[in-house]
Amino acid sequence: MGDLIDGANRPDKNNTVEPALVASLKALSGFKGKVHHVLGNNEVRNLSPSQMSEVGLVPEPEAGGACCWTFAPCAGWRVIVLDSFAFSVMSQPGAEHKAEAAREWLDAADAPSLESWPPQREVGDLARRWSDGGGAFGEKQLRWLETQLEECALRSEKVVLVGHEPVHPRVVNDYNGLAWDFDQVLATIQRHSAVIWVYLAGHDHEGGMVTDDAQRVLHLTVPAPLQALPGTNRWLAIRFFGDRIEFIGEGKVRVAPGDSLIPGSIPEEEWVLMQQTPYVWHKQPSKISTKL
Repeated sequence: MGDLIDGANRPDKNNTVEPALVASLKALSGFKGKVHHVLGNNEVRNLSPSQMSEVGLVPEPEAGGACCWTFAPCAGWRVIVLDSFAFSVMSQPGAEHKAEAAREWLDAADAPSLESWPPQREVGDLARRWSDGGGAFGEKQLRWLETQLEECALRSEKVVLVGHEPVHPRVVNDYNGLAWDFDQVLATIQRHSAVIWVYLAGHDHEGGMVTDDAQRVLHLTVPAPLQALPGTNRWLAIRFFGDRIEFIGEGKVRVAPGDSLIPGSIPEEEWVLMQQTPYVWHKQPSKISTKL
């Protein structure tokens, strides 16, 4: 889900980008299948495009310079991997065009000035997403996504979208975790909700889960292993079936954490456990027995 390396590895901090990347890639080398890595903000901030390409983290950029691609995990399903940092001011040498385009994109959107981390705005203000640790998908990539989704519909494929940044306000623990253009991504999901089943994200280390009832699309932000308690772990496996998806792993996620960000709201805390008994997701409304 992105961020094989941590912000603490940055040259202006511990300066351990290379050994951290080597250690992560060594751990992944034991996996027998094909690795599809989602581009995270810590890769964008610390690695140049050539470095990421050399170690096989991402393929060559496609839509408007975005690192996005698709693959079929099994018959009838399609995973579409998206680049939520197609526009980013963090870009390293070799991708200066991304930083320049990000500033132009923000100017065109009449967005507030970028603020240093953490954003100095109220917790319930969606403008907290305008930070130098965030990014945007951009129009070109979203047009590419529209084309992919139309083709999936023609092939009768069910779709899982994957991006590092969450795109639903109710799934984040802080609005600074949202993609800059989350609203445009949600509009795309709404237009193609008949084929889209899930949007998977990372970035927000605490994780979260929410169902968009109007679209029947599950938004799941996978909790980061970085913050797992000593002696525990966090991982997630997905099983694809003809009529459902099953999630099983280690850890738990809070349901709709973003509801607590709404001024004056006092939502009840509800959690979903993803171990022992799989969390089963259908497009049709159904009762789930794995809530805590």
